[in-house]
Amino acid sequence: VPTCSSTWTRTRRALCGRALILRRTWWCFTREIEFLEFMSLFLDALKKESGFVGGDYGVVHGESAFKDIEKDAFDDADAYSFANECAAEQHTESESEEHEARPDGGDDAYNSLLYTDKDTAFVARGNTVGVFNTADRLTFNCSIKNVEGKKRKFLKKDNQLLFLDENRKDVKFLDLEKGRVVERIGLTRDVNDVMLRDSELLGMNDNSVFVVDSRTKGIGRDNTYKTKTYFTKGSTNGTFSAIGSVKGDLRVYKDVFKRARILVSGLGDEVLGIDIGNEYVILTFKNYLILFKIEERKNSRKVVRLQLRPEHVAFLKHSVSFTAAKFNTSNTDIITSTGQYVVTWRVCDVLNGNLYAYKMREYGSEVVDDSFVGEDRVLVTLKDDLKMLNKKNIK
Repeated sequence: VPTCSSTWTRTRRALCGRALILRRTWWCFTREIEFLEFMSLFLDALKKESGFVGGDYGVVHGESAFKDIEKDAFDDADAYSFANECAAEQHTESESEEHEARPDGGDDAYNSLLYTDKDTAFVARGNTVGVFNTADRLTFNCSIKNVEGKKRKFLKKDNQLLFLDENRKDVKFLDLEKGRVVERIGLTRDVNDVMLRDSELLGMNDNSVFVVDSRTKGIGRDNTYKTKTYFTKGSTNGTFSAIGSVKGDLRVYKDVFKRARILVSGLGDEVLGIDIGNEYVILTFKNYLILFKIEERKNSRKVVRLQLRPEHVAFLKHSVSFTAAKFNTSNTDIITSTGQYVVTWRVCDVLNGNLYAYKMREYGSEVVDDSFVGEDRVLVTLKDDLKMLNKKNIK
């Protein structure tokens, strides 16, 4: 039978052992301040990024192997700068998987918008639009200057580049052959976004979708809702048109002037970008993406939420803010960016449940915009540079 003395001895030894463990733990933690900061960020990110409950989007989970983040190497890149309006001076040349070009738009200007069309890329920089060839290597073609207005979105129609002005009441037509704005449509209502369906330019605002037509003071045929829908972004593939809203709702139309064929309720987060492929729609929110299969039967719909791992969010040391995600030509890959990082997913990985099987690449400055060029090449717009690389080099 144990005595009181032996019981007290064992208790004292246990307490001393625990106190020793606590002292050692405290000593380690006080010497590893960076580790504590990382854990704080990690737990904060885990709290913000975990869970996706409610709404028609449902709950989706998935796991895959951890992917390393590769830093960009600028020393091996081909560099170009604007020497005059339609010429470029080559500074360095080396064998590299990545090409770089630097547009010129004034001392205070920086790249703000990217648009790709087949083998041509357009970059807005202040009042200048830079034109680049992307057929084989990234090469500067020319710059179109004195294009007034802050550009919100580019669209290409024949030999004209259309853009929505920042004031949301002007659509301007930039003639690429003449190098100047040849038409301006002043609208009688605000426009949150525009999209081209065949040759028809469509606009949308808080409660309507309408044709932008210069013959009728900017507004042609329209579809006005009785209650506000707060449309923000739209995209079309010719057959279907997809429109997102401030509340995160997704509507898919075959005819935007009729009732939506598909309505998916959101969770209250604003749709910041939208791209529609042949079978899928990718929606961009501030810190996550939604991949949605275009399927009218509700029980057959496939909806997947994509986001960064909490440990990656903690590693970034800034809040995630995705740029508008886009598909490549065959809709097999998705690209977006946040801060200095470009992120890509393969659609097949996502559909197989590997939601974290993304690849990341770090650049030396903030990524303004990005897009696929055709099938396998990626175009990345930084504030002062434009870079092109093969998607396999994003690791």
